[in-house]
Amino acid sequence: MVSYGLGSPPPSPTPSPVIPGAIPKSPSPSFRGSPSPASSPTGVRKRPTYSIFPRCPHVPKKRGRLGRYQGKLSLPIGREFPGQDIKWSSERPENGDVWCKKDVGDSEKVVCREHLDAEDRLDRDSIRDVESIMNHPNLVNLKDHSGFGQLNVRKETAWEICDAGTLNSLILAHGDGLPESLIWHTLVSLLQAVRYLNTGRSRFDDRDGAAAGWKPIVHNAINPANIFYCQARTEPGFKTPTYGRCKLGNFSRAMAIESAYDDVSLLELYEKEVEGETTGYEAPDLSSHKGEPEATVDEITGERKAVWGKTVGSASDVWSIGAVAVAMMTGDTLWPLVMREYIKIGMEPRRYQTPQTPNPAQPRRPPQPLKPLDWRTVSPAERFERLKALTEEEFASKLWNILPFTYSDTLKLFVESMLGVNPWTRANVQDKLATAKQCRAETWLELKRVGDEMLDEYVEEGEPDLPYDPTWDSD
Repeated sequence: MVSYGLGSPPPSPTPSPVIPGAIPKSPSPSFRGSPSPASSPTGVRKRPTYSIFPRCPHVPKKRGRLGRYQGKLSLPIGREFPGQDIKWSSERPENGDVWCKKDVGDSEKVVCREHLDAEDRLDRDSIRDVESIMNHPNLVNLKDHSGFGQLNVRKETAWEICDAGTLNSLILAHGDGLPESLIWHTLVSLLQAVRYLNTGRSRFDDRDGAAAGWKPIVHNAINPANIFYCQARTEPGFKTPTYGRCKLGNFSRAMAIESAYDDVSLLELYEKEVEGETTGYEAPDLSSHKGEPEATVDEITGERKAVWGKTVGSASDVWSIGAVAVAMMTGDTLWPLVMREYIKIGMEPRRYQTPQTPNPAQPRRPPQPLKPLDWRTVSPAERFERLKALTEEEFASKLWNILPFTYSDTLKLFVESMLGVNPWTRANVQDKLATAKQCRAETWLELKRVGDEMLDEYVEEGEPDLPYDPTWDSD
């Protein structure tokens, strides 16, 4: 068993970003920075503004301010930092374990970080293997490294900068729903990343199964804070895509397994500090059981073996991607929606009960609004039982039916198919990726048929910029 812990963040005073719907760990810092009369007449520093929606005007802007640490410059390890506190430097600054760098003669800017706990973890060959593994358009790429495989030398890595921020900041900055075109773009990008991690095959290789010698990798931490965007780039001869590339980062909880058909016991995940739940985006395979798992000890080898629970390849990552899509639709995790609908189902039998005769001696109280139970107070196992009731019981509403009506049934049905509680019944990532591409293409064709103005939101990277031919419309 191999664990790719390169992205594991060392101790730092920088707080983690507030993931929508996540379990809060600390209060958010205030938005206002230090007074700087030189930067603004009001004494408040202005922040650079980046947007992933330069060509997509159909996005409602949510009023209010973001937290201080929801800046637009983003670390590929999943932690965001404000642009005003990080300076570009040709050398490592005296203090701080993260800094931005632009080499002399190199137009590419990178994010550098120091690794304090990598003394014996990775040698030079291992870090080169990690660099080659991260070379995928939908993964945050490792650009350079130094010091690995040497004693008493500082270990440093340089990662590409994702200059349009994270999905976490997009959800916090915009209203209760992001454009459907962006959701399809994100779904396809994440499924391509997970398929590559699972099979080692590029997006142009449609063959089934893993490549020769490839050990499938499970990410185990897909949530909005670890999903990054880049600005759209214009290439000669091609159309400018609506959205820049979407990339998956933060491999601090990733694990490699022996083959695509193997599984990892929750005991092993627990020992590697992977098992458990922190954000509400973990699959039931990872978060249904809390605490130290029960285990038996082999009388001959003395090895501890788990007696329950297994996670299946990339099935847990597929579930997390579906949960991320729900957050893009609703602005929150899946669980508040599940809690409200489950309470409605519980109230359904009361409609057919004979009403009781009111007692004149007791004063009548006005009906109180029904408050759904906070999902954080319910155990993960019970939450997934409620989710199962929504999708499998005859009297239950289908999950897609309670998602926002502004989205197409095609998208909602696809997202629902990714959120099955039983990992063995979920389709593999290869099938889900093919279905997502087909659904997105059908959506584009329908918009073209009706002449919808949102057709321009579906311009993908690599589309040739050809002159318009009227005969195309007759096909």
